[in-house]
Amino acid sequence: IVTSGLKLGQGMFLGLSSPSILKHVARHIPSGGSGRTVVSKPTPTPAPKPQTPKPTPSKASPLPTTGTTALTAAEIREAQGILNELGFNTGSVDGKAGSQTESAMKAFQRNRGVTQDGKLTKAMLEKLRSVKREREKASQAARPAVKPVTLPVPVVPEKTAPASDRIREIWRYSEGRGFSCARLSPDGLTVFLGTYNSNGFFDTLTGEQKGTQLTESDPRYYPPKEKVVGVDDAVFSPDGRLVVALNGGSVSLHDVASGRMIRRFNEIGVVKSVAFSPDGRTVLTGNAGGTISLWDIRKESPIQVFKEKEKFRVVRGVRRRIADQNAMLSVKFSPDGLLFVSATGNGRTAIVWDIRTGRELMSLSHTRAVSSAVFSPDGRTVLTVDDRNAFLWDLSSGKMLRTFKHKELLYEASFSPDGNFILTRGWEFAARLWNVRTGKEELTISGHESPLQAASFTSDGRRILTASSDGTAILWELLPQ
Repeated sequence: IVTSGLKLGQGMFLGLSSPSILKHVARHIPSGGSGRTVVSKPTPTPAPKPQTPKPTPSKASPLPTTGTTALTAAEIREAQGILNELGFNTGSVDGKAGSQTESAMKAFQRNRGVTQDGKLTKAMLEKLRSVKREREKASQAARPAVKPVTLPVPVVPEKTAPASDRIREIWRYSEGRGFSCARLSPDGLTVFLGTYNSNGFFDTLTGEQKGTQLTESDPRYYPPKEKVVGVDDAVFSPDGRLVVALNGGSVSLHDVASGRMIRRFNEIGVVKSVAFSPDGRTVLTGNAGGTISLWDIRKESPIQVFKEKEKFRVVRGVRRRIADQNAMLSVKFSPDGLLFVSATGNGRTAIVWDIRTGRELMSLSHTRAVSSAVFSPDGRTVLTVDDRNAFLWDLSSGKMLRTFKHKELLYEASFSPDGNFILTRGWEFAARLWNVRTGKEELTISGHESPLQAASFTSDGRRILTASSDGTAILWELLPQ
């Protein structure tokens, strides 16, 4: 029985594992003695004690390396501006990291041999700043001499017969390309002439070209090389040491002595007009989208932005927004720098602004598009130009004082330094001199074969500069009466 019980038990031990069956078998098998098998109650295995994981040294969380969440809109604009300066086109400098900005970033990263993820991060912004500093340092240390573009020798008449008893030609400069702008320095000793792909400074006494030209760094080379830039318009600073140049809708600040670009202003939109403040510390720009920006010349981003209020006109009983009303074709400071006036193109208005508060103080309405507006030297009146006429306005009352009627399309008008005369230019091939007090034309200044691109007085009021799209610039002297 024991043996069979053993076998049975062994079979049961081997074949069954239920605890109740094990207990039943154990009661039939005696314990103790040699040759006997003892089946004991199985000892339960204790549950394992929970183990506390050993602490591992924590690592510092890394800074974000993807996305743009780490950058503010101002930082993104800064990065876009640097990318554009380095030759990687981001499109608009708007503070938004769109697809074009991402493509420009990838191109920069490929150029620098880093991971091409196209993301604007803190690390990438520092990299951009570093590259910009390196290029500026290399440009200053190894700046090659800029060779002026070869231009024809000015034609200075040996005998300058007077065009009338009021004016005579002092010198004439001619070249094959039409001029886009002509500006006189504040001291009257230098003329700046610009074309779509070149520029130059000239001595008003001799008519000879000086060696300096406005340039910018060419991003296709490293270290950068300087290239001569085309200029659509330009304005001297009051001290004559700086020039703000307008080229293809972008604005840049240049040193007159060297011609090199100091900085480019990160304007959003196509710039149509530019002006220096009387103290030379700030610059105004007006763009085609209706925005006027005030810039500190030491910074690349605007310090204040002005926007004209939307205007509407009722057409056949329907209220419609005036199209293109906000194209700022002209911006000019008042003599004290506290006000400025803007010409709004098809908006048919000239607006006087308070530069400290940004408020519109006065709106001067016209029946045609307004292309030019400027303060008188004493700051008491404003001279505006529409398609056909020039108008003189009293600032204290907002009333029109006088009209200067033109036969042809009119573009621009300016005051003489003493405020007694105005000079107008337009589609015709001549400039006209008007008496402010009487409103009558006193002199027609002709000598060009195409419409004028510029007409202005020297600072002493004794000479007049005219430049035309026929490729000629002429300096005239007003003769004493």
